[in-house]
Amino acid sequence: MASETENYLMHFARQGSAVWIAHLDLMRTFERAALRAALPVVWSEGYNPRPELEFALPIGVGIEARMDPMRIGLETKTDDLDLRLNAVLPAGLSIVRAAPLQSGPKSLMSRVYAAEYEICLNGIDCLLPVLSEADPLVVMKHGKRGSREIDLRPGIRSHRSSGDRCLTVLVDAGSKRNIRPDLLLTALSERAGGGIDWRDAVIVRTAVCLD
Repeated sequence: MASETENYLMHFARQGSAVWIAHLDLMRTFERAALRAALPVVWSEGYNPRPELEFALPIGVGIEARMDPMRIGLETKTDDLDLRLNAVLPAGLSIVRAAPLQSGPKSLMSRVYAAEYEICLNGIDCLLPVLSEADPLVVMKHGKRGSREIDLRPGIRSHRSSGDRCLTVLVDAGSKRNIRPDLLLTALSERAGGGIDWRDAVIVRTAVCLD
C-alpha cells in the first residue's frame, strides 16, 4: 500500500433485505457505491485492480449488522465520506460513522479478536444454563476440507440475557478462532435436548472488536 494513501475506518450497518446480500456481493456493492460517490479511491495493483476496501470480518447471510468496521483507502483527505456514500448506497446499507484510521501497516482483519451478537429466539431461555456450564461445548463443523468436531467453550467470552427472548454473547472472532452464531446455537440446542432451530433466530452483530 502506498505511503500517501489516506486510510479511513468506517462502520456500516446492514438491515432489512440487505441482510441477504452475500459477502462477495456486499464488497462489490460498496465498491460500486464508492465509484458512484466519485470518491478519490486508491486502486489495488495487478491485472484486475479494485478499489482499496477491506472488511474487518465477513458477515453471514441473514445476519444484521449495527457497527461493522471496514477500511477504505483514498488518494486525498475527504471530510464528507459518510454523507457521500449514504447518498448512493442501496436501502438497508448505511455508513454509521467514518474517521481517519490512525494505525500502522497491520491489516484490519488481523486486528479482529472478538465479535458481539444479539440473538433473539423463542425458547432461548432454556439455552442460558448450558452457556454457564464449564463442560466442553462440542459441535460438528462442516467445511471445504471435510467435517470435524470443535469445542466452542474456550471461545465464549461472556453472555447475558438482553430482554425477553434475547441473548447477547461475546465470542472469539478472527483468523485464530472464529465462533459463528449458527454453530453456537446448534451446539447449545443439542446440549439442551434439541427442539431449537437457529434459522428461526433473529441475529444481529452489534460489534466487532479490534485491538
